[in-house]
Amino acid sequence: MSGRDRAGRAPGRPGGGRHHRSEAIEAPPALAAAQARHEGEVGRAFVAALPADAARFLARRRLHRAGPNGTA
Repeated sequence: MSGRDRAGRAPGRPGGGRHHRSEAIEAPPALAAAQARHEGEVGRAFVAALPADAARFLARRRLHRAGPNGTA
């Protein structure tokens, strides 16, 4: 298939090779506050790890965010 997937996309490039702006993923402040309040340091560590975890999840599945809040 000459280096392209069945949908005609170049490998490793979501959406047929279009470049997408990479924006940091942030946990909602209410989630961060609740985790800190109920779980203490473990909750703060969980929230601190969320952006990297989400970025790895998206990259592993070759997905991208449509907008700053994940909306179109």
